[in-house]
Amino acid sequence: MNTRLLIVAGSVLTGLLTLASAGFVISDVEHRGLVEEMVHRPAQPTTVSLDPSRYADLPAPVQRYFRYAFNGQERVRVETVHWRESGRFKLPVGEFSITASQHSLGDRPNYVWRGVYRNDLGLPVLESRDAFSPERHSMRAKLMGYVTVMDTRYTDPQKLAELHSYLALRYYGTALAFPWALLPNDHIDWEPKSASQAWLVLDHGELQGRYRVTIDDRGRITRMETPDLMLHGNDSWLREVGDKGGYREVNGLMVPTELDYRWYTEAGDLESRYRMTMTDIEWR
Repeated sequence: MNTRLLIVAGSVLTGLLTLASAGFVISDVEHRGLVEEMVHRPAQPTTVSLDPSRYADLPAPVQRYFRYAFNGQERVRVETVHWRESGRFKLPVGEFSITASQHSLGDRPNYVWRGVYRNDLGLPVLESRDAFSPERHSMRAKLMGYVTVMDTRYTDPQKLAELHSYLALRYYGTALAFPWALLPNDHIDWEPKSASQAWLVLDHGELQGRYRVTIDDRGRITRMETPDLMLHGNDSWLREVGDKGGYREVNGLMVPTELDYRWYTEAGDLESRYRMTMTDIEWR
């Protein structure tokens, strides 16, 4: 009897894994199409000047950061940025291992992120995707590749503006992997706060938000946090705190590769946490 139960259980598990694999294969095809649509750039790579004159008027800790991050380089040539991530994600429903990747444009807030969550047995249980440009977004999560558990196709214009503000700010939180994107531009600027902190301010039409950025004596950004609650998926209003560490040289620039993100509710309770390592960072 026990043997028969094991055989049946094994067959059910095999069937579930087959369904999950099929779902993720379908998602892979859809994901590749979305990457092509959102961040594909057929033109020649852009040359970005890293001359100190571009940040000479910024707050002192921000100047210190750019001197450290640019590492004596005078320019970079890049169109898109790609990397892989792996780590542990704690959600209200449990904790999972995760493998993920992000594709970003290097000159404006366009990106596509995708992660696959696995349980302690190593089985894929959840696929999540977050694609954003200032004009649109596609954000969702599916259980076993089929059952939608998050979808942010809001029809309320105010909710869309709030969500887009967080997603745009998130892009600049990840831009430490390509620090030239943090130079003042049409979307962001820097404002002084103290000898070790500055405000990174997002201000572009309906896109509004800010990070309080902590910079150490060497010039490393060690923390970026939103002082305000911002709209995330499934109508969640959360405050983000992101610690940055594990700096290493990537293509001549200094980039953090060990990150610890935490999201808090209005009451100050920890809602979720993502500790991860970035690898295979490429500029194309």
